[in-house]
Amino acid sequence: MRHRILASLLVAAAVAFLAARPVEAGTTRDLYAAEAYGSYSFVGQTATSGKSAFVVLGCQAKPGTVVQNTAQSSEQSPPDAPSPSPAPTPTPAPTTTPAPDQPDPGTTRTGSVNTSVSAIKNSSITKTLSSALTNGVNMLKGRITASRAKAVSATFKDANGIHTSSAGSTLSDLVVDGDRFEVSPGPNTTVTLPKLGYAVFNEQFSNTSGTLPSMVVNMIHVYVTEQNPMGLQVGTQMIVSRGYSALKPNIAGILGGSAFGSRLFDGSRAQSGPSAVVYMPCLGTNGVEVQNPALDVGQPSVFDVGTMADTAKGTVNSLSANGELVAADQAVNLLYGLITAGLFRADAHASRKGGVLSFSDAGSRFENLVVAGQSIASTVAPNTQIPLPGIGTLWLHRVFRNPNNIDIRMIEVVVQQDNPFGLTPGSKLQLAVAIAVAAP
Repeated sequence: MRHRILASLLVAAAVAFLAARPVEAGTTRDLYAAEAYGSYSFVGQTATSGKSAFVVLGCQAKPGTVVQNTAQSSEQSPPDAPSPSPAPTPTPAPTTTPAPDQPDPGTTRTGSVNTSVSAIKNSSITKTLSSALTNGVNMLKGRITASRAKAVSATFKDANGIHTSSAGSTLSDLVVDGDRFEVSPGPNTTVTLPKLGYAVFNEQFSNTSGTLPSMVVNMIHVYVTEQNPMGLQVGTQMIVSRGYSALKPNIAGILGGSAFGSRLFDGSRAQSGPSAVVYMPCLGTNGVEVQNPALDVGQPSVFDVGTMADTAKGTVNSLSANGELVAADQAVNLLYGLITAGLFRADAHASRKGGVLSFSDAGSRFENLVVAGQSIASTVAPNTQIPLPGIGTLWLHRVFRNPNNIDIRMIEVVVQQDNPFGLTPGSKLQLAVAIAVAAP
C-alpha cells in the first residue's frame, strides 16, 4: 500500500528520531540461518530423493553454534518420465539400486559427504557460514563426474557493512560429456547437456539488500528441460553440494506461530487438519498479510465450516518485533447443530520491544454462537467451560499463556464419553486456533 506523502515524512522523521536514540543493552540480537547438504533431487515442489547429510541452523541459533553431519557413499534416482502406457509407473525409492538387467534412470552417486553450519561472532565480524563437501561425484551415468565438490556460503557483517562470499568453494577434476575442466569453473558456469537440458556449475545467488541478506551456492545443478533417452522426467532438478547462509543483525527479536481453521485428534493421533494453516516466519512478513483461505471444510457428523480465513502478519526491526495471527471460521455447525455460530475468530498477538515480551488475545470473539439452543455472548471470559452431556466438555475461548507464546483455541471439544458421533473418548476437536510466538 502506498503511503501519502505527508504520512511518509512523519513516519520517516519518527524512525530517524528513534534510530538516533541509544538502543537499550541486551534488547537486540542477531538472526543466523543456514543449511547444507550433499545431494538432492526434486521435481517442482516434490522431493524425489532426500537431502544427504542434511544440516540446518534455525532461527534460535546463538553465536558459537556449530552443527555437523557426515554420510558415506549414496545413490539417488530421480523419477522416470511418465510412461505412455495407461498403467501408472511407480516412483522408485530414493535409495533403491536397480536390478542389473534394468536401466538406471540418471542415478546420482557420491562418495563421502561432510556438511556443517555455524554461527560466528567476535569483536570484528558477525557471520553465518555453511559448507558441503561431496567426494566422488558421478551423475547421469557418467556424463558428469568430479572428484571433489565443495560449496561454501558465508553471509557476514563487518565494519564496512553486510557482504556475502563463496570463498573456499571448489569443483575438482570436473568432466562433462568427456570434456575436462582444467580449473574449477567460475560462478554460474552453464554447460548444455544435449538431449537432456543443461547444468550450472558453481551456481551462486547473492542478496544483501533484501529483508534477509543471504547467499546460495550449488556446486552442481542439473536442470532436465527436454525429453531424453535416459527417461528422466522433464522438470527434474539434481543438486550436488549446496550451502545456504543468511544473517540479519541487530533485530529486537524473532517471531513464530501458526493459525488454522480446524483440527481433530482421535486420541493422540491427528485424524484431520490442521486445515488452511498459515505460519509466521522468523522475520515476520515484512508487514504484508499472508493468507490461506479454504471453503467448505469438515467431517461428516462431526463438524462443518463454510469458510476459513487464516492470516499472518508481522514486522521485525531493531526496535521491535510484532506479530499477529488470526484464524477465522464462518458458518460453523458442530455435532449436528449442537453448536452453531456465524463466526469464530482467534486473534493472537505477540511482540518484543525494549527487551519486554507481551502477548494478547485482543480481537478474539464469537458471533451468533448458540450451544444446545442457548445463545452465548460474543466475548465470553477466557477458558469458559460448558458441560456437554453424553459427550464431554466444551471449552470456549481457551487460552494458554507461556513465556514465549500465546495459544488461543476459540472452540475445543474434549470427548470424555462414548457418544453417538463416533468420537472415541480422549478425542479433541479444535476450531479457530491461533498461536503467536515472540522470543529474544
